[in-house]
Amino acid sequence: GKLLVNACVDLSGSGHSAKMHHRPPVFVPDCINGCAAFEFDGTSVLKTVPFAEPLPQPITLIVVARAQGDTTIIDALGPSSSRFE
Repeated sequence: GKLLVNACVDLSGSGHSAKMHHRPPVFVPDCINGCAAFEFDGTSVLKTVPFAEPLPQPITLIVVARAQGDTTIIDALGPSSSRFE
């Protein structure tokens, strides 16, 4: 069966774990050149609580994505935004 992702634990200890919101993405262990990945189907969302303070800059975020249609990949337009879809 499919391995559903209900949460991603924040290993920094800061309490910013991402939790399932609506439908969970699927964990695919051998997806990209033998590496694991999460598969989002357009309705799957992992969400965090808003950060109390902005992240120190600069920050590096690497995303490999293939989107079709009107799809939000990363939403970080404001201090209360917490979407990563």
